[in-house]
Amino acid sequence: MQLTELSVQGLFGKYDHKVSFPTSGEDEARPSVVIIHGPNGVGKTTILRMLSGMMRLDFSLFRAIPFSVARLSFSTGKHQEVTKREDGVLAVTFDGTTALLDPGHSGPWRSEDQKATDALRSKFMIATESLTYEYLGASRVQPTRDDDPASQLINLTRLRRESARGEVSSEDLMRAEAHILSREHQRNAIGLSEKVQRFIADAQLDYGTFFRSSDPDLFLRIINDLSQSTSSPVRVDEFRDAFARVHTMDAVHARLGLGRDDWDFDELMRLLDEKRGQLDERALAVIGTYADFLESRANKRQLVAERLVAFEEVLADFFTGKTVQVDARRGVTISSEDGLALDESQLSSGEYQLLYLMVAALTTRRRGTVIAIDEPELSMHIAWQRRLVPSLIRCASRAAPQLVLATHSPDIAAGYPESMTELGAG
Repeated sequence: MQLTELSVQGLFGKYDHKVSFPTSGEDEARPSVVIIHGPNGVGKTTILRMLSGMMRLDFSLFRAIPFSVARLSFSTGKHQEVTKREDGVLAVTFDGTTALLDPGHSGPWRSEDQKATDALRSKFMIATESLTYEYLGASRVQPTRDDDPASQLINLTRLRRESARGEVSSEDLMRAEAHILSREHQRNAIGLSEKVQRFIADAQLDYGTFFRSSDPDLFLRIINDLSQSTSSPVRVDEFRDAFARVHTMDAVHARLGLGRDDWDFDELMRLLDEKRGQLDERALAVIGTYADFLESRANKRQLVAERLVAFEEVLADFFTGKTVQVDARRGVTISSEDGLALDESQLSSGEYQLLYLMVAALTTRRRGTVIAIDEPELSMHIAWQRRLVPSLIRCASRAAPQLVLATHSPDIAAGYPESMTELGAG
């Protein structure tokens, strides 16, 4: 499932906008790109926020801004439509069900509208369960050293002591406790390193969710191998080449901390050399099956490795005096040219924004992912802006997310004129 179009009529009482989203086929592995551009005040950020609200069924923004109709269409032929009535009531329709929402606060307009609201939510969640949406707003805030959990608990302990001494009001203490201990804050406090760490773990368990692969089915490879009738020397050489390929990939996977199969390359090569010419068809079939098994598993790990290496190379092309590497146990490690370990709070603002966006691209799923980025050019030099889109595409290798960017910068769109959607003044 993918997005195909978002249209908004009467935005701020005067703008009609339409944004079309190119879709990708099942066999495609490159992201599609939409770059929303236009003068200040025409609704670029609002369009992304409305898209986010429709995907999450959060219509707070729709209550606050003037508009008449918003319509989001999907590749399945279904669509969600939000209409604001003259009395401010929101009429939300999806797949034949319409829910009326209160104009002033979250929830149905009347108690009798609760059943339709629940039905619409259920229908939408089921229909879009294969679609992942991520909104990267312009409020991307770089963490400080006080943001880690240990520092937060220290700060909370200090506030409690000050409250006991009458130096901090009970109301301020309660607000601080609610903020620090809330699940929402804990989710937001997850660093980029942990996001990468989770991606590496999840991608190794479920390759198909994150990558398109042309590697043939292992079972079919084994059947094909059993049906071969070539002479022993040729087949032994083929097996040696396969084992050598796996051995080479294993070296890369070891550096990245990826899982590997427990096998001894040197011992296997020695046995093949010693037994050359002595292997019957049954023995060759067993060796071939083992070679196919190892290579198939290594090829899947290689999908993860290639994207991780591309991520490292992209950041190496941008950063000066700093090195970013990935590791399955630690996620992202950042070091200075002197070898000193750095954390995200020690990056420049532009470096952090770049790392933030590249992590989003790195961790994307194969298809059915939408990454909406507001003002991707934040804190970035023009030279970085011009390289941003191709770098996002490279970091999302073997996946085909829909990238939607709202920007003031014409340099972001350099090289992608066909991806531009201009929001005019009328």
